[in-house]
Amino acid sequence: QDMLSACDILCVNESEAKALSGVEINCEDPENLEKSAVKAAQILFEKKCSRILMTLGPHGSCLLDKSEAGSPPSFFHVKGGPPVKAVDTAGAGDAYLGALAAFLASGSSVSQAMTGAGRLASLSVQRPGAQSSFPHASELDQSSFPLA
Repeated sequence: QDMLSACDILCVNESEAKALSGVEINCEDPENLEKSAVKAAQILFEKKCSRILMTLGPHGSCLLDKSEAGSPPSFFHVKGGPPVKAVDTAGAGDAYLGALAAFLASGSSVSQAMTGAGRLASLSVQRPGAQSSFPHASELDQSSFPLA
């Protein structure tokens, strides 16, 4: 719990969210996604987290912020982009989190960073390998990835 309280944003995928909270994250239905993500977040908030970002594979990502006592947490969902042919998903979460950190460090808003990170992760799954699947800056469209 001490480590969790030290996080600015706890970043987890659906499986990690379930392992930490015991709640299955339902990505197939937007209404159930929000309900299950909020339920998991409330359990994690009890463990002293205050902000949680969940990556949801092809369903995008969501950010939950702890609210005042008695109020439900805020929920923000960035939907996944157009379907892509996934060759290898190894490293997609690392690609997402690396891009998220780069976007945030460059001054992007959280929603812009989540969107850009999702786009980059969707590119990485279209190639085999983990690190070797990460696109090089020279391959990125400047309008979609202004950090490149």
